[in-house]
Amino acid sequence: MSIRELLKSTPFLNIAHRGASHSAPENTLAAFHKAVEDGAHMIELDVQLTSDNHLVVFHDDDLQRIFGIPGSIREITLDELKQLDAGSWFDSRFSSEKVPTLEKVLAEFYGVVPFNMELKVSPFPVDDDQKTIFAEKVCDTVRQCGMEQSVLFSTFDHSLLIKLKKTAPEIARSVLIDRSDRQIPLIKKAIEEADATALHTHWFNSGRLLINEMNLLDLPILVYTVNYRWHLKKMIRKGVKGVFTNRPERLSKLL
Repeated sequence: MSIRELLKSTPFLNIAHRGASHSAPENTLAAFHKAVEDGAHMIELDVQLTSDNHLVVFHDDDLQRIFGIPGSIREITLDELKQLDAGSWFDSRFSSEKVPTLEKVLAEFYGVVPFNMELKVSPFPVDDDQKTIFAEKVCDTVRQCGMEQSVLFSTFDHSLLIKLKKTAPEIARSVLIDRSDRQIPLIKKAIEEADATALHTHWFNSGRLLINEMNLLDLPILVYTVNYRWHLKKMIRKGVKGVFTNRPERLSKLL
């Protein structure tokens, strides 16, 4: 089932945030397999470029929280990254987990589950040429893996979203906003310019006014990041289309 069909046919989407990140180290193959086991309809992951321009699945701007070392993904090569343990910070049982390449993830889960890919560029200075390289590489990788209909791109960087639209118009895109973005005319303009398939917003922004405006556009709202049972129940009642959650197993029991 394609992303667009999934958004239309599924009453409420259970999207595993960085995989089942409550049960396994985020953005690892272990977390993604656990998310599938837990009944997630979709998996959210983060994509960045290494210093030698390889696409890897990693969230943070720096390496400190996960690896306990200085620097960032953009300052390390893929070979150097492969030497690092991406799981022990979570639990010693996951000491064999590595930061996966995007290609490896897509190959392993081809035909299994669709992905929401958040493309990370800020807060580092990234010029227009670098954004073009990023857009082209990620679109080429998705196409090479035959996942064009099973991927939803999202990013806080609107200019990158426009590049994705030009580079691969067949791959769905979502406008991603944070809790401070409340100017509906600007949100609607971004959606129109990106020809977006969905809107992703912080749960704090999921008020009735925004929901009503998106309903008029027939555009689904996906809300991040919701983990507690009472909060999950509230989002189900509220009228959003789905949530990003670290606890897909918990949401599965409520649906």
